[in-house]
Amino acid sequence: MISKNRIVTVIVGVGGVLGFCQWAGASQKDFLQGLGSGLGGESSGVASGGTEGLATFVAIMGAILAVGILLIWLVQLRKAAVQRGRNHPRKLMREVSKKVGLKPVQLKKLKKLSEQAAVSSPLVLLLCPSITAQTVRKSR
Repeated sequence: MISKNRIVTVIVGVGGVLGFCQWAGASQKDFLQGLGSGLGGESSGVASGGTEGLATFVAIMGAILAVGILLIWLVQLRKAAVQRGRNHPRKLMREVSKKVGLKPVQLKKLKKLSEQAAVSSPLVLLLCPSITAQTVRKSR
């Protein structure tokens, strides 16, 4: 997965190169003529000064880049939403009670004991048998 930092780095890098070319005074036509002569002559219409195809190509690539960035951003949002849902205390209690095999009646008793013991959650009573034993002794 491409991170946001890499995307920003690529965008800033491309912008920097384009800005440098503008600052240096090189026009698009000069750049394309130099590119055409470096590749072995002016065989393509773009290198000979025809920039209509290049403008269309740049527009299409820009649209593809924008859609790609949007999709990456949406995937990141979806992952963040899923991760937030896992930390809910009731969901954790439900999962633990299923794994341990607690019946609803037993879970209610654990909740009452946790209130008596002034413990934050019934999970504490499940994980610490010493606190459970103290609470049971006090309740008798």
